[in-house]
Amino acid sequence: MHAGPHHKAFWTKVGAAWFHRDRKGVSLQLEVVPINGRIVLRTPLDDEAKGEQPGA
Repeated sequence: MHAGPHHKAFWTKVGAAWFHRDRKGVSLQLEVVPINGRIVLRTPLDDEAKGEQPGA
């Protein structure tokens, strides 16, 4: 997440993630590396919840 003009935050896509078959781990494919070294991984929303979230 970056702070843009007027200190409003926005997300930047840096790659993709896939759960392992046992759902106990995640494989990451990064296209870029953030200069601050921080990547936030969140549990994916189900399809119904995506429609209710702003910006989803």
